[in-house]
Amino acid sequence: MYLINVAELLGIEVNDLRNHLVTRLMQPTRGGIKGTLYAVPLHASAASAARDALAKVIYNRLFTAIVNKITECMPFDESAFSIGVLDTAGFELFEQKLSGIFELLDNESRLPQSSTQHFTTTVHETHICHPCLMVPRLSRHHRMMRDNEGFIIRHYAADVCYDTAQFLQKNNDTLHASLECLMQQSKKSLVCELFTGSEFSNTDRRDAPLSKLKNASVGNKFRSQLDILLAKLRETGTHFVRCIKPNSEMKSNQFDGAQILLQLKCSGMSNALKVMQRGFPSRVSYLSLYNMYQKHLPNKLVMLDAQLFCKCLFRVVGLEEKDYRLGLTKAFFRHGKFAEFDKLLHQDKENIENLVKCMSSWLCRFRLRRIQFAIISLVKVERLLAHRAKCRIKIQNAVRAYLAQKSYRSRINALSALSTLSKNINDMYSAFNKMKETNLHKWTANIDTLKEDVEKFKYEIKHMSCSDDKNILHRCNIFMNDAKEKLKYLKYQAVTNELRMQEKFLQKERENFGEEEQSQLTKKLGENRHVTQTCDLSKWRCVDIRNGINSNDPKLSSACKSEYYRRMRAYNKWKERNVASKELIHTTEKK
Repeated sequence: MYLINVAELLGIEVNDLRNHLVTRLMQPTRGGIKGTLYAVPLHASAASAARDALAKVIYNRLFTAIVNKITECMPFDESAFSIGVLDTAGFELFEQKLSGIFELLDNESRLPQSSTQHFTTTVHETHICHPCLMVPRLSRHHRMMRDNEGFIIRHYAADVCYDTAQFLQKNNDTLHASLECLMQQSKKSLVCELFTGSEFSNTDRRDAPLSKLKNASVGNKFRSQLDILLAKLRETGTHFVRCIKPNSEMKSNQFDGAQILLQLKCSGMSNALKVMQRGFPSRVSYLSLYNMYQKHLPNKLVMLDAQLFCKCLFRVVGLEEKDYRLGLTKAFFRHGKFAEFDKLLHQDKENIENLVKCMSSWLCRFRLRRIQFAIISLVKVERLLAHRAKCRIKIQNAVRAYLAQKSYRSRINALSALSTLSKNINDMYSAFNKMKETNLHKWTANIDTLKEDVEKFKYEIKHMSCSDDKNILHRCNIFMNDAKEKLKYLKYQAVTNELRMQEKFLQKERENFGEEEQSQLTKKLGENRHVTQTCDLSKWRCVDIRNGINSNDPKLSSACKSEYYRRMRAYNKWKERNVASKELIHTTEKK
């Protein structure tokens, strides 16, 4: 039903339209001008793409024809002024970026097996280091989207996430030549008009085979349209009226405050409102003031820059700095100050001449102050350079010292280690001085030999050639290890020898002390034996023995103590025997 309606509107046969939508005419390359044509059936996706391409071409050419008709109906042929609508948020520098997103999209469309995932991955890999491109998973609002399903571009106004699911289909505007020829054979004059003079007309069949598709992607059209637009903008003086988008839902009487404020900030409106709020509503360009009073100026003032001329003029007229502000190309005035300034300038010729003289004198003073400032600045710069020269010398000295130390680092480390070893050897002298003279001569000779070896090795290090610096530390480590082993062995031998001597001395002292103690002990035992013989304490009661211990007679007290200890030992032995027998009886009863 739809096919019949479309065929009727286009003025062509239904069967022809059906056949050309589901098939494609191809001509072999070697077939010549009058080669054989082949009808190749299309897949469902290819047929859908051909249908969409035909609809886009019809809409585009119909829209262009309507615009051309409206232009022809205008009552004038040429005009210096025109009004246009520009709805372009941003675009690439196509002449400089050969690997931009549109170029990558066209390259992907030319592949035999193109896919949106491969295109998205190529975009991320090509611009992986670009600060304005990021993956969706890093965004808070689009973290559920995969990396091969889209990308985010950081525009000046805001970040925009682009879903690449339909990029290839929307970018494909190719139209088969057979469909182009079919539209040219339409019975409707309007349809024939729309498709005559195209690149796939009948006159061009000999030059281009029917099997090739027209390379007319949306990206290519977008670039060509932007080139035309930029060429027009360069040739003409433009004034823009910015339109603010009230909401994203395209609904009436609905205003999104955050979105509107963001658009105003990006368009520079907030800065302009701040200037108005601070009290500078009036403005005038430097060139307009300069051109207005240029004819009254002498040659000295004619050569001035426009901005400097306006600054000089404001000072001479008597305007205070709080009454105006100087911009890059314009001067801003507070409310009412520009009117007073304009009245002063539009006075008679004599006042203007006096004003010019005042400007000349002020300019001389201004230049004098600038010269003074320049001289003071030069003096400061000279002092700064002198200070830097001194600092440079210090830095060079430090660097040279570092390089010298670096070249002799191995020798310095080796000598430092040997100096530490010498201190340890000197400490050994203080330890050996405590020995007896018989042992002192024996050990000091070994220490002197080791110290001579250290001093000899120090002398060798100081007089080595620079080529041997690499082996210095290795030799020093070997020497240090040997010297430490020798020193450790000498310390051990000296300490063991000293301990052996002390042990012999203590043994002699112990033997002498033992003989004296043995004689005293035998003497005491003899006395105790005499006391015990004189009085038999075994028959004494415990009370009498306790009183005897506390008596003033030392011999009796000692004998009583011995008897008391003897009785306690006998009691303890008896107690142990009884406890053991009781435990044995208790265990047998249990069994």
